[in-house]
Amino acid sequence: MRQRQFTTKITVHHSLASKTSMKDIMRWHVGERGFEDSGYHFLVRKSGLIEPGRDLRNVGAHKIGDNTVSVGAVFEGDFRTETPTADQYDSFNLLRTMLTKVYGPLPVEPHRRIGNKCPGKNFDFNLI
Repeated sequence: MRQRQFTTKITVHHSLASKTSMKDIMRWHVGERGFEDSGYHFLVRKSGLIEPGRDLRNVGAHKIGDNTVSVGAVFEGDFRTETPTADQYDSFNLLRTMLTKVYGPLPVEPHRRIGNKCPGKNFDFNLI
């Protein structure tokens, strides 16, 4: 697996499933899509638990055009109809602080901006 040479951003996603584990994501990505590993580097559960995915040193498989420069974090939930929990925002902010210590300041970007598609219309970027 290729290693990321530069890290310039964090890309956030939602899982589109109300209940999700890294085991589920591995089944979707490896079992169903044929990826080598989870496309995401981290899963932020509703409880605030952060589950590791793809090795942080490796290029992700979560956003075409940005995989080689971004860390992929997916939030458990479908934010078209649900709202992220306070624990998710808090844990993500701790994760972002940790990543900043490793890579320097990193902007956070949505997977898809147009139409609030990902991470969904209920994701509040003002809380991260």
